[in-house]
Amino acid sequence: MSIFLDQNPGLSAEAFSDCLRISISDGNLGDLPVAADPTLLQLTYAGARPAPPTAARLHDMCNSNFGAPTVIDGTIITALSGGVDPVSGIDITGNGITYIDSNVTPTVIRVVYDINNCNGGGIFVFDTDGNKISLARPPLLYHELSHAFRGATGTQQPNDEPPAETDENVMRSAMGYCLRDVNNHDGGCGHGDDCSGPPTPDSDGCFIVSATTGSPRSAEVAQLRGLRDRVAAASPLGARLIDRIYADYYGFSPAIAARLDQEATPRAAALRVVVRPLLAWFTLAGVLAFEHTDRVAVRQAQNALDDACPRLLGRAAIAGV
Repeated sequence: MSIFLDQNPGLSAEAFSDCLRISISDGNLGDLPVAADPTLLQLTYAGARPAPPTAARLHDMCNSNFGAPTVIDGTIITALSGGVDPVSGIDITGNGITYIDSNVTPTVIRVVYDINNCNGGGIFVFDTDGNKISLARPPLLYHELSHAFRGATGTQQPNDEPPAETDENVMRSAMGYCLRDVNNHDGGCGHGDDCSGPPTPDSDGCFIVSATTGSPRSAEVAQLRGLRDRVAAASPLGARLIDRIYADYYGFSPAIAARLDQEATPRAAALRVVVRPLLAWFTLAGVLAFEHTDRVAVRQAQNALDDACPRLLGRAAIAGV
């Protein structure tokens, strides 16, 4: 059995980030290009079968035929910023869907989910007391992969939601979130309680920038997201470059962000000395690449860089600008 990441929406790095959380960031997750289909990346999971149950399930789905040929050999994960799944025509905003697509050869299972948390408004479900609790991206994806696992092995149930929600609770427990009522499939757009769990991973995977600025919705995160999306949309090579950068970044950034969350002084220093100067450099590079004829935009980016790096640059001109 194999898992593939769909590159067509340009958000495969987000899906990889969520798979990384499912693997408990053990360092063995990777991806490879698919020669027969450049729109896909094959998820790889090296090493021995890990102990954490979510990681073990993902490892099995990447490497095992479960003792017998699976009914369907491939699962394609598509991450969308809400909106309509282009294959099924179903609106997945605030949700995820898993279905068998027999219109392609070979037949595949498609997992499609919203990585933008209802346009940033959050997604809620219910606990056993009827309280609204949040649904973060990794538990949402793991829920859908639970459906995919049973679809691939031919073990799906007439009502497949309780086992999927039971699996979702395994992921929730690993992340420190409230547990869901496995007999209640209701939910919607809006915020719920995290039960003192870790912050919901931001929709852009900018762990360190979010940690240093204190919010996944900070201006710095939005600026980085805009630059990333612009580079990814410029060409297939740009999209591939962004995917590789983020794949490496996800290997070390969650641990650094977790430490920064606990240490105010290093957090402030990282924001001032690392995050803002690098973001200013990246922004200037983006302007020079995409708007080099716009002298106003170039000058604004240069001024922003001067402000971000006053001790390093002063008001010196940048060569070539």
